[in-house]
Amino acid sequence: MMIASFYLLHIMYCRKQAKAQERKAQLNLMQSQIDMQEQTFQKISCEIHDNISLTLSLSKIYLHDIDFNDHCDANDKINLSVCLIKKAMDDLNNLSKSLNADSIQKFGLLKSVEDLVSQISKSELFRIKLNVKGLTYDPAINDELIIFRMIQEVVNNIIRHASASEVIIWMSFEKANLKIRICDNGIGFNPDETCHNGAGLDNLKKRAQIINATVRIESARMQGTTVNIIVPTNK
Repeated sequence: MMIASFYLLHIMYCRKQAKAQERKAQLNLMQSQIDMQEQTFQKISCEIHDNISLTLSLSKIYLHDIDFNDHCDANDKINLSVCLIKKAMDDLNNLSKSLNADSIQKFGLLKSVEDLVSQISKSELFRIKLNVKGLTYDPAINDELIIFRMIQEVVNNIIRHASASEVIIWMSFEKANLKIRICDNGIGFNPDETCHNGAGLDNLKKRAQIINATVRIESARMQGTTVNIIVPTNK
């Protein structure tokens, strides 16, 4: 009788522990999603402040300084203002596309990455190339959105910190895994130094946990950086 009681208590304890672990995992997932939303808001704020706002401010200055008595000067400044306003509209459109989950779900992961590469090529920030290997497929809808955000995060880090002139993205579609490798020839860093483990790397790791992916970063000072992402497709 006593053994049976201990056995029942043990089962109840195990169930309680399992529920506690499940709740902890759910809380961690919620926190990761909140962190990602906050990062998205910060990206929108920075893009509007650093890029679009500056472009519109320049346009305002040109329009304000128009001398209508000088027809050539007036035409030049009006044309410049029109070009700047068009650029601001294009930037807003690109920002909208990059944040729109519906477009990723509609066109798929590979097409979204191709569009991202095309946008960067047009900006002439650096040379960028996409290499695809294997028979392509789209992961689960939630997974492909998170994968795309991870690729965006890596590319944004390159733009902000790497001072690179060339970037190559490899996507290898394998039966058991989707392997993504992003290399740049920038200034690199020491991944073991805590000062370099900022929000960008934390966001990568949090997103990876949600889809059971792994992230490995290889870098050294003045030797570029390689980010390896492996996503299991047979979870």
